[in-house]
Amino acid sequence: KKPMDPSLKFKKDLASLISAGVQALMIDTPEVRRAEQLIIEVAKSAGRTIEYVWAWDVIGGFQLLYGDKDQVGTPGSGNYTDVYLQVAQHTMLPSKPLKGPGPIPQRMVRKGNAVVIIRNPHLTFNAEHGPRICQILQSTVQNEAFNSVAEDGDHDVCIPILISNGGTIPPAIKDLCVELPLPFPSLDHILADFDYIAKTTKTDYTPEAYAGLRTSAGKLLQGLPATQVSLALSKAAVRLESSFLTETLLGELELAKVDLLKQATAIEYVPKSKIRELGDVGGFKELKDWILARKLC
Repeated sequence: KKPMDPSLKFKKDLASLISAGVQALMIDTPEVRRAEQLIIEVAKSAGRTIEYVWAWDVIGGFQLLYGDKDQVGTPGSGNYTDVYLQVAQHTMLPSKPLKGPGPIPQRMVRKGNAVVIIRNPHLTFNAEHGPRICQILQSTVQNEAFNSVAEDGDHDVCIPILISNGGTIPPAIKDLCVELPLPFPSLDHILADFDYIAKTTKTDYTPEAYAGLRTSAGKLLQGLPATQVSLALSKAAVRLESSFLTETLLGELELAKVDLLKQATAIEYVPKSKIRELGDVGGFKELKDWILARKLC
C-alpha cells in the first residue's frame, strides 16, 4: 500500500485539530510560505469551519490571505503586544448586530471562524513586550469563553498558529500549543520540481525518456525542505547546462545535499565516490571487521 502523501497527512491532521477545538498551534519550519499555502488549502476545503486566514508579521502587520475582504476591516498593525490582544478579542472577524431581549440594547456580536498565522513569534517575545504577551496569550487560550459558540449559535473561532524556525519560544507558551510538524516534500513533489527544471534545459524533455535518472535524483533529494530541493536542482541546471540530464547530475546533487546538510548539522558527509576502498578509512578496525562480516548478509 502506497503511504499517504506527507502534505496530505499534514492537511488532514490540521483539519482534525481545528475540528477538535484546538486553541493554539505551533509549526517549527523554515518554509513559512509552504506552511501558509497548506493552511489556506485546508481553509478552502473546510467550508465554514475556517472562513478567514490572516497572517501577521513585524513589518507588514495584518494581511488577509484568504476570505471575503468585504466582510472584514483590516486590524491596525499596532505593536508586538497588540497583535495578541486583537487575536484575543477576535478583532479580525466580521460582526453583526444582535438585539437583546427586553431592555437590553442592541450590540455587535462577532461572527466567523479564522486562523491567524503569526510569523516569527520569537521576535515578539523580547525583553520589553515578552512578559505581557505571555500573560495575554496564556489567559486567552485558557479562557473557556475563547473559541466558543456565539450567542446566535454561530461559531466564533480564532486560532493563533505560531510559525517560526528554531526561535526561542517561552515554555509557558509552548506548553499551551499543539505542535504540528511540517513534513518534508514527498517524492512526487520532488519529481514535479525535477520535471520543471529539466524542461528548462531540454525543450523536448519527457519524464518517460529519463525515468531512471529522474527517480534516482528524486530519491537522492528526499529529506530536504522543498526550498532546498528547488535550489539544488536549479544550481545543478546552471552548472551542468547540457549535461543536466546525464549521470553527472547525481554527483552534483549529492554534493549539493552535503553542502546543505553542513549548514544545518554537525555531521561531516563523505560521498561514496570519494572512498575507493574500506582501507581508505583510518582506524575503526573493529567496526570495519564487523562490516566485512555482515557484508554477506
